[in-house]
Amino acid sequence: MKRSNSSNSSLARVAFPARASRRSRLLCGATLVLLCGSCVAQEAEHASHGGGPVPREILDRPVTLRSGVISGLFCWGGFVITTMLVNNSFAMRSPKLLLIDGGYWLVVLVLSGAIIGALGV
Repeated sequence: MKRSNSSNSSLARVAFPARASRRSRLLCGATLVLLCGSCVAQEAEHASHGGGPVPREILDRPVTLRSGVISGLFCWGGFVITTMLVNNSFAMRSPKLLLIDGGYWLVVLVLSGAIIGALGV
């Protein structure tokens, strides 16, 4: 019985299709590295506060328009654009589509954050 090597296995073809460019694979890898790095940084910061609840000085800050916009930017950068980058790279879609869709969600999240911040909720 002939065994196939790992480069010809169906798993390898699913993970990285033969027609996927080297650039799209590098973008996926870079995204994973950035996500892992930010998780490690957040854990280190959390550990520096003793691993307990959020410090009181952060909880006592008022919700402002600025903080709402910043929260929208972080949500877009941390969740939306990273997910879209991986999905569009794997589907081999045009980078222009990523810019259009990503820009739309950036506007949506920044406006939502600004509204929530302006209301002081």
